[in-house]
Amino acid sequence: MKRLIKHLYMLAVMAAGTGVMASCDMMEQDLDDCPYGLYVNFKYDYNLQRADMFNDHVGSVTLYIFDEDGNLVKTQEESNVGGVSPLSDPGYAMHITDLAPGHYQFIALAGQKPYGDMLETTRAKFVRNDMAAGALMQSLEINLDKGATVTGPDGATYYSIENNGLPLDTLWHGMMTEPVEVYPMSSNRAAYATVPLVRDTKHINVALRELDDPTVMDIAKYDMYITDHNSRILWDLSLIHI
Repeated sequence: MKRLIKHLYMLAVMAAGTGVMASCDMMEQDLDDCPYGLYVNFKYDYNLQRADMFNDHVGSVTLYIFDEDGNLVKTQEESNVGGVSPLSDPGYAMHITDLAPGHYQFIALAGQKPYGDMLETTRAKFVRNDMAAGALMQSLEINLDKGATVTGPDGATYYSIENNGLPLDTLWHGMMTEPVEVYPMSSNRAAYATVPLVRDTKHINVALRELDDPTVMDIAKYDMYITDHNSRILWDLSLIHI
């Protein structure tokens, strides 16, 4: 009798498992219970609040996906546009469904608006170089859009950054060079990765005050410059001093 009960129990478990697999196979729209492909989360917790502020601050993220040898396979961008704000969802993850089985590495670049929209503004821009499929990871770089050369207050020659009185777009960078395995679709297994982001841009506030007589303060009498050699950012967040 005990043997019969055990046998029936095993059959019931097998039938239940078969039902779950069949229901996953039949799903066409809602695959929440049957994850597949690659899910990439992003976090931005390297800040003064020491909390993950990704959903509150980031409005667009571009993921560069490289194979284990560092060759570009594809890029995928997702953004908050209009009334649709997927990145603001605390459960947001970028879902990539068309990768062949294998091991992959990632670089992420993020901003407050889609990259194409950022290029259309009149402010100074962080311009990414074009990356074709097969390009090496090490060839990715970001350059702050430069204007004509000017002579600085120290007599040295600098590039002029024309921001037209507007702040720079916020730039975040993240990377994961430890390969993540993506499984075949037939395996019914999903892959997961989390890419940490670091913010590369900061706000600088300059306050001028006339202590003796504030009423005679005239901002037009002052010229302010910020000079540095950090306008070219490489794939690993290192800088080329030009």
